[in-house]
Amino acid sequence: MHLTLIKALIKEENKDDERERLSARMRILLGDIGSTYSKLTLVDLEKQQVLAQSSACTTIESSVMVGVQLSLSQLRARLLPQPPEPLYQQALFCSSAAG
Repeated sequence: MHLTLIKALIKEENKDDERERLSARMRILLGDIGSTYSKLTLVDLEKQQVLAQSSACTTIESSVMVGVQLSLSQLRARLLPQPPEPLYQQALFCSSAAG
């Protein structure tokens, strides 16, 4: 093969590797802690798509984090057999609970 063509192919492969590396950094976890349910959505910003969603009962009696952790476990289960690691690079939460 011509040396210029080989260099171009290697450069294109490196671009693909870079895209994969960047997309691995572009997942965001969105959470809504409501009065009844804690809802999570995992979004791939690079691909502009929802990867998974889950919800669990909000646990105001002990800690709302119990419901969030349960919902997070369900979210991971929906991404089997191999959830990406790290699952997300940033998390944004809000509360729609009254009061």
